[in-house]
Amino acid sequence: MPLFKKPKQLFLIIYSVLIVGGAIATSYMNMGPKLDKVVFKQKDGVPNGYTSCKVAVNIDENYLLDMTFLLPYKDSRQEAELDRLMPRIKNSIIEKMNTKTATMIRNGELGKFKKELVTIINKETNSSFDNIYFEKVNLY
Repeated sequence: MPLFKKPKQLFLIIYSVLIVGGAIATSYMNMGPKLDKVVFKQKDGVPNGYTSCKVAVNIDENYLLDMTFLLPYKDSRQEAELDRLMPRIKNSIIEKMNTKTATMIRNGELGKFKKELVTIINKETNSSFDNIYFEKVNLY
């Protein structure tokens, strides 16, 4: 004995299931955030008075150094200067990384490594930074 006596009933049931399924799928696709309405902060997660610098560099094709550090600034003028010079700072850091640097990091001599970075940053910015603050230093 057939479940549906008329083909029209079967067609209506299949059609309604497809419509309901499409409506559910559409509602799930629209649940995510609307990118045009989300405001992205430029310095998300960085404390006031600091600017963040992220650098990833291959060292002699044997190591990958991935680090993020914070530079303190005193006023908005110095912040603007750091933002303007950040590409030059990153480039100088990348140029100075070598096997000696990787060995220092592997041996846990982060104090020496930090002093080298401060020297590079001071040379590029013509400022006198005493310290930088590491968020992460990973050597792969």
